[in-house]
Amino acid sequence: SYPDSRFRFAPDTIEYTPDTLWLHGAALSGTLTVADSLGSLSEPYPFDIIIDAEPPEIIWRYPFDSVPDTFDNILFGITDSPAGVDTYSLRIVVGISDTDTVSTDYFLSHDTVRIGRGIIDIELCEFDTVTVYIDSASDLAVGCGVNILPPVSWSFEILDDDTLPPEIIGYSPHYSFSGIGFVVTAELDDRSGISEAAVLWSAGESLASSPDSISMHRVTPDIWATDGDIGPVVGDYIALCICASDSDADCDNPLDRSWGCDTFTVPLDPLGLRQISVVSGGWNPSEYGDPLCASEEFSGMVAFYNPDTVTLFADSILLVIGENFSVEPWADTALSPGDTLVVPLILFAEREGEFCDTLLVFDYRLSYPIAEDTIYARVRICEFYAGPNPITPNNDGIYDKFNIELSRSGDIEIDFYRLEGMRVATLRGTRRLYEWDGTDDAGRPQPPGIYLWVIKIDGDVYKHGTVTIAR
Repeated sequence: SYPDSRFRFAPDTIEYTPDTLWLHGAALSGTLTVADSLGSLSEPYPFDIIIDAEPPEIIWRYPFDSVPDTFDNILFGITDSPAGVDTYSLRIVVGISDTDTVSTDYFLSHDTVRIGRGIIDIELCEFDTVTVYIDSASDLAVGCGVNILPPVSWSFEILDDDTLPPEIIGYSPHYSFSGIGFVVTAELDDRSGISEAAVLWSAGESLASSPDSISMHRVTPDIWATDGDIGPVVGDYIALCICASDSDADCDNPLDRSWGCDTFTVPLDPLGLRQISVVSGGWNPSEYGDPLCASEEFSGMVAFYNPDTVTLFADSILLVIGENFSVEPWADTALSPGDTLVVPLILFAEREGEFCDTLLVFDYRLSYPIAEDTIYARVRICEFYAGPNPITPNNDGIYDKFNIELSRSGDIEIDFYRLEGMRVATLRGTRRLYEWDGTDDAGRPQPPGIYLWVIKIDGDVYKHGTVTIAR
């Protein structure tokens, strides 16, 4: 009805103010009909309105109180009903002090706001107290104006993610010889990685107050070795202290790093015995050499010569790591002056990589090894190959032979057939590499054509195919 004090008119606008305050979530519906000064009525205009009288709400946040330094995101949940959050109204500031603050971008998905650590323009470090400020957030309510969230903030502490020092898993040698320098190797471990390592050393059973020192370098991800020899020391013992620092130096803060040290005593041979000469077998354990195949067993040997004037007894052999290398069964051996001790070895690795171990030979009468050697192997994943195809066996050095490389070994039989089914040649063995020069078993060259080859390993067909001889 009109006149009604709750209505106010302006050009093209009708404003309605209720007698009481709007209630959040209240529903208002009806129809509106307007008459002009001549009494003409408009068509009824239906309306259905839900009142939003409250600002957006922060319903959860992460991190809440503290968080490890490995965190990647700052998250919080924000919601508003029924109007919804105005995604363009958010203004977020992150800081680690009252003066070191910065506005930051964010990602909003449904009701979750994500602030990636990498897009914040200040560096967040261990031990920092981080404050997140939500300076502005409003909803999408229309009519009486948006509802604005008052400023909200919370703080959390970044915790040190690595408080433990590096651990010395093992070291070598456990024994050495008086008057001869030696390299110290150590297996080091830390969740943050190893940054640097060194060895402090001095003669005697305990470390001197002012020991000598030598730095170490990384050999493999976990194995470190001294940059040169320790010693030489003439005496019964040498004291070693292996020290390592981890790589946990966030924000270039060296005080964040942890140091760990362990002290060991290495007995020295009082008789001056020395390591004796090394020879090798088919697999050469004394060098890395060409790669061997993973998941295959290889045999090799090392040999030691006794140059001394006394008889030694090789009654115990120890591999320090004993993971990929093992010693084949052998009998206790008495080594007279001039005798040679052959130690048979087995290599087996299921993965590719470079492997090494320390071999120690002991005489039961002595508290130190009578021989020591480091053995090596390079292992790769082997794949099957057969080629080239065709071959032209005319002795010009180009495609003269059909080469086969197997991905595994065993009892191997490779037969070559003419297409009509007659077998012309057979290759047998236990190795992985074979070649056929286009001749039969009697060495007679075969005519041009297509030949079928079949490979059996331990009696089972492994691969088959064809090869063409072209002359």
